Amino acid sequence: MSTTRTATRTTARPARGGATNLVDLAAAGDEHTVADAHQGQVFLGILHRENDSVAAALTTAETCARIERGSGSVAAAQRYEAEARRLRETQRELHCMIANLRTRFAGSGS
Repeated sequence: MSTTRTATRTTARPARGGATNLVDLAAAGDEHTVADAHQGQVFLGILHRENDSVAAALTTAETCARIERGSGSVAAAQRYEAEARRLRETQRELHCMIANLRTRFAGSGS
């Protein structure tokens, strides 16, 4: 009788504790892979939107720097050029993050 109770408890535990055999473990692993890939897609979308925003700001800063240089306002041009350098660095970092995500999820179609 205690053997039956033990068997019942063992089969009841997986609902709370997780997978108990290789098939369940493989299925759970696939679920995590799918969830990871979905999360990667979400992050990729966020990074692309941020990159678009930084690219627009960079274009504006470069244009303003040219206008200020052309009008003889060196100090203002230098401020815009410094801003453009900062934005280029941010853009490089974003490109690295995007490349890393694409590499990480290359097999999942991202």
